[in-house]
Amino acid sequence: MNAVQTIRNYADNARVKENLTCALSEIKKYTDRAIATVKAVSRIDTIVIGAVCASAGAILGCIFSKSCKKLLAVLAMICGFGSAYLIYKKYFKD
Repeated sequence: MNAVQTIRNYADNARVKENLTCALSEIKKYTDRAIATVKAVSRIDTIVIGAVCASAGAILGCIFSKSCKKLLAVLAMICGFGSAYLIYKKYFKD
């Protein structure tokens, strides 16, 4: 009885090690992909992303505020052109 239990424990440990090895290789693959993606982002891209996020937040603020309605068109243009630039760079530029 004891030997059978020992064999079952060993088999379970082997499956756990195999699953852990597989999981670690998948994590390494996705980590390497994320690092390569971050390395590909330039300073200009970071600035454009910041401008898009800031202008999108300001647009939401303008929608709910009566005092800054005049800036809404300018902020919408910044957000639109910035988003278009990022989409172009991501999908259409080599």
